[in-house]
Formats: sequence, structure tokens, C-alpha cells
Amino acid sequence: MSAPAAASWVVYWRTRAEDLVVASAAVRAWQRSLLERAPGLQASLWQREDTGPAGEATLMEVYAGLPTGLADEVAAGTPTTAWRVGARHVERFVPAPGVTGAVA
Repeated sequence: MSAPAAASWVVYWRTRAEDLVVASAAVRAWQRSLLERAPGLQASLWQREDTGPAGEATLMEVYAGLPTGLADEVAAGTPTTAWRVGARHVERFVPAPGVTGAVA
């Protein structure tokens, strides 16, 4: 996969509630390693406020400025495999037409 420089990547997946702390720590460690390899990359980790019917937590990774060379690695999300329940969903977003920056 390749991405235009302006694209932001949103990746979401579920984990068991009892694995949430360790899964989050592992993702943040992985994101720090990505940041060291890609100056200018921005990465964050979010948690859905509520839990699913099976008590699963949803985590969302957000990446801005993801270089093409790291796109496949982020899409695969190998460091999350041990804690994932179900599929890893990867989506790319680009600015809407006429949008050049944040709304002030």
C-alpha cells in the first residue's frame, strides 16, 4: 500500500478488556519506534469510550504523515496480533475538497 503525504491513517481493532493495559503499552512502544524511524510522523492511540457487548475494548491508532515505506507495516499491525480480537480495520482519510488546514 502507498499513501499520499496528506493522508491520515485510522486503524481500529478490538481487544479483551483484561488485555487493554498491556495492549496499549505495546502499541505505544511500537509507535515510538515508528516515530524514531520516520521524522515528522505523528501517531496517537485512542480508546473507544464504551465497551462492546462481549466486554471488549476498541483501540484506534491514528497516523499523520505516514511515509510510504512504513504503510505496509502499519497496515499489518503485527505487534498487535497477540491482543487482537477479530479483524484490524485500516482506513485512509484525505482532506475534504477546499480544506487546507485546521479550522481556527
